[in-house]
Amino acid sequence: MELKEFVKETLVQITKGVQEAQDECYEIGGLINPMLDTPISNGPKFELKGKHYPASVVKFTVGLTESNAASEKGGIGVFLPKISLGVEAEKGKENQTATNVEFSIVVIFPYVDRQGKHVPLGDFFS
Repeated sequence: MELKEFVKETLVQITKGVQEAQDECYEIGGLINPMLDTPISNGPKFELKGKHYPASVVKFTVGLTESNAASEKGGIGVFLPKISLGVEAEKGKENQTATNVEFSIVVIFPYVDRQGKHVPLGDFFS
């Protein structure tokens, strides 16, 4: 898997998970990531019309491998270990180099109002 696909899919899955948790928790009396009028931390904030909303930081530590097999096109991708049972066929001569990268991405997850309704942030920019 390419790094860009891994990052994109991870962020999309986390965001969808937040949104689904908001819906389910509201049914039992909870609010996940509600919009607030006052900042609650000294961390990253999203400012909109004079109000500050907390942002989240998603930290990644990703193992990258570069492989160059004689029969395959070389490239860099995210290393996701596989578990396999049985015998694997020999792939031929292959060189692999592995390295780790760490980075963070500031994100604004979906917000809900006090009634548990999703607040599309795009509405604020119109």
